[in-house]
Amino acid sequence: MGDAYKKVQTGEKLKIAAETFNTMIDAALDFKARQQGRGQDAQRRFYQSGIFPVRNASGTDRDQFDVVAVGSPIIGPSDNLPEFKNRPALEGATPSGALVGGDIGRFGILQEPCKAGEIVSAVISGVTVAKVYVTAEWHEKADVRNGACASLISAEQGSATILWKESGLGLRWAIVRLDDWVVTEFWAKLGVPTSLGYNRWQYPFVEVQKADTGYGNWQPGGFGRSGYAYNTVEDPNDGQGQEGNGVDIDRLIQCICGESSSGSGTPCCRLLPAGTGAIVRIKEVRFGYGSQPTVEYWFQFENEVDCCPTSSSSSGSSFSSSSSSSGSGSSGSGSSSGSGSSSGPSSSGSGSSGSSSGPPSSSGSGSSSGSSSGPVTKVTVVTGVECLDCAIRIKTREITLPAGATLGDEQTQECPLCDSSSGNSSSGTSGGMGSSS
Repeated sequence: MGDAYKKVQTGEKLKIAAETFNTMIDAALDFKARQQGRGQDAQRRFYQSGIFPVRNASGTDRDQFDVVAVGSPIIGPSDNLPEFKNRPALEGATPSGALVGGDIGRFGILQEPCKAGEIVSAVISGVTVAKVYVTAEWHEKADVRNGACASLISAEQGSATILWKESGLGLRWAIVRLDDWVVTEFWAKLGVPTSLGYNRWQYPFVEVQKADTGYGNWQPGGFGRSGYAYNTVEDPNDGQGQEGNGVDIDRLIQCICGESSSGSGTPCCRLLPAGTGAIVRIKEVRFGYGSQPTVEYWFQFENEVDCCPTSSSSSGSSFSSSSSSSGSGSSGSGSSSGSGSSSGPSSSGSGSSGSSSGPPSSSGSGSSSGSSSGPVTKVTVVTGVECLDCAIRIKTREITLPAGATLGDEQTQECPLCDSSSGNSSSGTSGGMGSSS
């Protein structure tokens, strides 16, 4: 028998022996097997490019492009470290839409149909075909549907970016890119606040989304978040001095009401909480070191100030307008004691025509000019408040009672709210209302 592996020369008649042919077939099969082995090695490392083996643990058969929540590895490092390093695979379950402990942003899109319990490839990062339940055509994001594997659901925010989708609402084919989701802001409507003391409040809220143009067209939506929120502006408040909104309550009370906030009774100035029904932008804050984070919700709102001065705290107190006209030019009967002698030029006591600046209606000897028939009370009324850089400017009018209850000229007061070398606390002069000149 000749050499089955003898090479032939150019132009020589080719005769292939059976042994030679079979050897060629064996070599081809070996080469193909080694190619498949390299492909399997590459497939084991697909997770580095966003494709990962996932076992269908949803409890039912799944279609291509169904959605599963990815969880713990099937074989952990403590079970079999070489297998974990070389052939990692994840469990894929039915998604939960809960924001805490749920699967928002933690899912994969199956790349082929699979029976329950089978392992197939899934895209967990990158671009893939997907089915999306579209709730608004303008939505550019999507994420998992609570308790559903058939599709994602579109939303204002989500961990999947919709690169393209079919037009219309409902279940639509789409091309999506699975991203990392870091945005945790949303719109919410505040409820009736509960006081926590020291000018701090706790606010119930419900997540909302816009339903139509203009005011009053907000409705519950988004991810359906609700709970209690806190105001970052109120965080440093302690019920006295300068609060988080920059207003010094103690100085404001003293300026407007002429009293100390530490005095008895209810102060005439107070901070107000954010209004019931206000629409605010809320941020989700997560912290802690356990397996599940502690979640709080915070928003920013500048608290307004409410002041209600009373007449008892006004600067004008009751006084008598029967001015004793002393000095030269005294009025009327001005008896400078007719019986006694005065040292120096006497203002002879006959009640001569000493001129008075009071109203000319003052008649008869012995009456003081410019006097009214009884006591007069001045009441200061606040007519306007203006905010300055370092003060609140308060405009007031004085009402003189009971003589006609007329309004005086508008006056201006400046109440400094912070220390300033140039800032002065104006005394708000009364302009001589109701007094003799």
